[in-house]
Amino acid sequence: MNDKFLKADKQREWQERPETYIMYLRMLLMSAAYFYYAKQTPKMTDTEWDMAYHELEDLEEKYPELASPEHNVHKVACGFYE
Repeated sequence: MNDKFLKADKQREWQERPETYIMYLRMLLMSAAYFYYAKQTPKMTDTEWDMAYHELEDLEEKYPELASPEHNVHKVACGFYE
């Protein structure tokens, strides 16, 4: 697991409660998408986005009960252009 997006003090919480880290990654990606698409001021590099997105995918695969296919992260630019 790449801990780049997880603050050191939260590592134990992530190990005990993966839903917390999954929610954190979703919010991180949604925020980044908003700034990228709506404000046209990226807050993450494409590489950072890809790392966080793939980490979220991996976690949702490992914990399918926590997966949410309707979540905005899976609809990258939804609504940002409307």
